[in-house]
Amino acid sequence: MRGNKPGYEYVYPFTAETYLFIGKKAMAVYFGEERVAVKNWREVFKLILQTCNKENHNDLMYLRNKVAGKVRLFLSDKPEGMVKPFEIDDELFADSGQFHS
Repeated sequence: MRGNKPGYEYVYPFTAETYLFIGKKAMAVYFGEERVAVKNWREVFKLILQTCNKENHNDLMYLRNKVAGKVRLFLSDKPEGMVKPFEIDDELFADSGQFHS
């Protein structure tokens, strides 16, 4: 994520307090030493779920239709009812509609 100074990049673990991410632009996600560039928070969400699916497919399939945000499901077996759905795998969709950038 980019800091306030041009050319600087700050790295935060996912366990960081969420207020630290407010006003920050996502630039990349690190998986160990691998840096994967992203353009926005939707891409961060999608990349993390796709990686989780590779490593824990059965767990994500179990969570379908059981994980909701404030208003609607964000992990489902179908895209209906989602604002900005994307397919993670066969019969596994996530909704990135809660992200503004």
